[in-house]
Amino acid sequence: MIANKNYHNFEVLDKSFNGPLFIFGTARSGTTYLRRLVNSFPNVFLMYESPTIRLAHAIYQKEDILKDRTVFQRFLDRLETCERNMAGQSSVLFTQPVKFYDHLYDSFCDHRDFSAFCRELFSVSVNPGCIWGNKLLDREELKMLMDVFIHARFIVIIRDVRSVAHSTHEFSGGNYLTTALLWADAARVVQSVLDRNGDQRVMLLHYEDLVRDSKLAIERIASFIGLPLPSDFSIADKAHTKSIEKWRNHLAPRQIGEIEEICFNEMKHFGYSPEFAEVPRKPNQLRLFLSLVLHMKGRLTKGRVRFTRLLFNYKSLTTYLKLHKKIASIKKF
Repeated sequence: MIANKNYHNFEVLDKSFNGPLFIFGTARSGTTYLRRLVNSFPNVFLMYESPTIRLAHAIYQKEDILKDRTVFQRFLDRLETCERNMAGQSSVLFTQPVKFYDHLYDSFCDHRDFSAFCRELFSVSVNPGCIWGNKLLDREELKMLMDVFIHARFIVIIRDVRSVAHSTHEFSGGNYLTTALLWADAARVVQSVLDRNGDQRVMLLHYEDLVRDSKLAIERIASFIGLPLPSDFSIADKAHTKSIEKWRNHLAPRQIGEIEEICFNEMKHFGYSPEFAEVPRKPNQLRLFLSLVLHMKGRLTKGRVRFTRLLFNYKSLTTYLKLHKKIASIKKF
C-alpha cells in the first residue's frame, strides 16, 4: 500500500447516508472500473459521467427556470437532450410521467434548493433508500458539487501519472506532456480537497491498491458509505496487476523524466517516487507545441485520423497552450 499522510486511515461513518456519492479521478485512472465495483452494491447506483447536474447548475445560475411551467419544461428538455447525446449513455432520468415533473416544478418553486431538486430528480430512478450519484472527471465540477451538496461524499481515485500517460496514449493517442500537466493540476485539486475535508467527506484510493487488493478496497468503501459488505460479494472483472508497471516497457527514459519533472511535487506528495527527475521543472512551451504537432503528423501518416479531425486538432493547439499556461499558474481553491 502506498504511504501518504493519513489519508488511508478513516473511521466508519454513520449508516444513515443515502447520497449523493461521487467518484472523481483523471481519465484513465480507473474511475470506470471503480464505478462498476461500487455499483455492485445492491443499494448503490452511480451514473456514468452524466452531464445533467453540471448543465442544470450552469443554467440555474444564469436563467430563471422557475418563471413558469413552460420555461421549466424547456429546461428539462435541454437536460434530457444533453443526457441522451452522451456517448453510450442510456438515460434513466427522464422517463417519468408528466405528473412527476409537474410535482418536481412545484416542489422546486417551494424550496428553491438546487441540491434538493437534483436529489429528487436522480432518486426517482433508483430504489427507495438507494445511494445515488455520479462518476466525474472534471475538477471544476468537483468543486461545484462539494459546495452544492454539503452532505455528499466523494471517492477520489489517483493513479501513477506514468501509467496514466501510457494508458492515455495507448487508448486515444494522447500526448504524454498534456497528460502530465492535467494530472498535476488534478492532483493539486485533490490535495486541497483532502486538506480541507479530511476523511469525513472524501476518501482517497490509489489505483494500485485497488488492483493489488480489490477486496480490501471494497471493504474500505463499504465502511466509508456506511453499507455492509454482502457475504456473497464477488469481484467479477478484477484488473490485472501488470497494468501497474506496464509504463516501464513503453515509455522512453526521456519521456518518463519529463513527466516526472512536470509532476515532481505532486508525485512525491501522493507516494509516487520519481526515478529520473531530481527537481520539478515546467515544460518549455515551444517544446510542448512541437511535440503536439509531431504527434498529430505521425497520426496522419499512419492513417489513424481523418483530415477533418486533424484540422480540428491543429485549430486546438492554441487552446492547448492557453490551458497549459493556466495550469502552470493555478492556485489551490
